[in-house]
Amino acid sequence: VKRIYDSNIVQTLIAVSILLNFFMNAAQAEVNPVEPSYEYDLFNIFDNFFTHLFGVELAINLFSNWFWDFVEDGWSVFDLCVVSVSYLSMFFDAPGFSHLRLMRAFRVMRLFGRLQSLRQIINSLTSSIVPVMNAFLIMFLVMAIYAILGVSFFKDRNEEYFGTFTKAMFTLFQVS
Repeated sequence: VKRIYDSNIVQTLIAVSILLNFFMNAAQAEVNPVEPSYEYDLFNIFDNFFTHLFGVELAINLFSNWFWDFVEDGWSVFDLCVVSVSYLSMFFDAPGFSHLRLMRAFRVMRLFGRLQSLRQIINSLTSSIVPVMNAFLIMFLVMAIYAILGVSFFKDRNEEYFGTFTKAMFTLFQVS
């Protein structure tokens, strides 16, 4: 089962299904059908179809990679979360659960786990988060220094923009 599931043909079919589901979600967001209409029912049928399709795919993935290989792969756990939330929102039509349907849009993120080139890009982006946050911290400190100077020099001249530290920071943010 693992060899068949990991084959290029099956993975390509899964990727095409994910893309079709993404385009259906985009079309649904564009049309924005109201509930008692043909369009609403049609999009609901497609959503249920893709939810069941991805549920079967997830079960096959779990069966072929059994427990620890499945749990150790972050993309498989992400798949589990997205499909589980899709099933929850499908079976529980309570007001709080209706917002969980927004999680369906994240199904397209499953492509990143399927395609090696996209996975490399995502891994590179996640590894760059800490250096980028360090750069933002340095920029924030420089802006804070200039905001303090701006309050000291300009609070009497222009109370609206430099009356307090937060006003000065917002002014500097707008200017930069």
